[in-house]
Amino acid sequence: MVGGLAAPNVFHISQEGTLVFLGGDAGLTIVDVSTPTDPVLLAVVPGAFGRTVTSGSYAYAGGENLLVVDISAPASPVVVGSVALPGYGESVAKSGDHVFIATTDAGLQVVDVSDPANPSLVGAIRAIDLARSVAVIGEFAVVAHQAAGIHVVDISSPESPSVLGSVDTPDFARGIALSATHAFVADRATGLRVLNISPPTAPVEVGYVDTPGSASYVAYREGFAYVADWDSGLQIVDVSDPAAPVIAGNVATESRATSVAVSGPWAFVTYTAAPLQIVDVSDPYAPTVVGTADAPGPGNDVAVLGERAYVAASTRGLLVLDVSDVTAPVLLGEVDTPNIANGIAVRDTYAFVSDAWSGFVVIDVADPYAP
Repeated sequence: MVGGLAAPNVFHISQEGTLVFLGGDAGLTIVDVSTPTDPVLLAVVPGAFGRTVTSGSYAYAGGENLLVVDISAPASPVVVGSVALPGYGESVAKSGDHVFIATTDAGLQVVDVSDPANPSLVGAIRAIDLARSVAVIGEFAVVAHQAAGIHVVDISSPESPSVLGSVDTPDFARGIALSATHAFVADRATGLRVLNISPPTAPVEVGYVDTPGSASYVAYREGFAYVADWDSGLQIVDVSDPAAPVIAGNVATESRATSVAVSGPWAFVTYTAAPLQIVDVSDPYAPTVVGTADAPGPGNDVAVLGERAYVAASTRGLLVLDVSDVTAPVLLGEVDTPNIANGIAVRDTYAFVSDAWSGFVVIDVADPYAP
């Protein structure tokens, strides 16, 4: 490792291009990882942030609110809109003009973000009350329920979502990632579960691998699942044969791994003692740490867009980082949010942040140095 930015208690991460977004208790941290050995902290949006997704120039972050953050200038992210959520936003996914939020107390919530400055709640399935994670593919959303496995939801009409099918898992379903036909579920003590979701009305488990730690989050790319495995760091699982997944490689983290995002040959991992670790996964069987980004405060979630990373950084809010050099991410800017930023999504020049009990916040990030 050749550089870093200190940021304890990072819980969520997402990545877009050369930017990494770290979510945690200290806000949303944006890190430039364009040089992996020299990550650069770009910005921090204060607040407590959950998971974040990016789209275009916007980041959408979960928490008590859904925040919309303009990240067109990642060093200066700006909250441009928000909406209060009826439950705590744990996870955020975006499709078209809608953001789908998994909340712990109010199930799946649907927000129309066609006007970033005026997001509005338009639909919900409250019965999935302990929702922990959500992922979207086509006209379907797959929701991880803490006590009841996964639910496949028809979102062809976002205002009227409906459950098509479900399947329970042995432990607590915490994170989920999707391929065209399968769902990969981080199921805490029972590791990674592989579910066939085709057809969506009859999902079924087809395989699993027991990871050494507690599987808390998962990302998928090209036949491999990347698992944030708490005390056991990053676990990379070969799922090319869904019925027989096998651990291909792993990397220890300085503390508990909380989230992971993958882009190109890089995996971006958040953890509790520092916000970001950048891992070369060009060979999934021999992953190598190439850099760190040390930003102040923890990270709960991250979204990446181009060369910018947008981090939902808990009580610190939103951080914008330049990740054009993945070995040296740089903090460009930050902006405080009213509460705890837990999730984020990005579109064009706006970031959408779920901000714990304060609802949804939209941040204008056109200038990353002054969000």
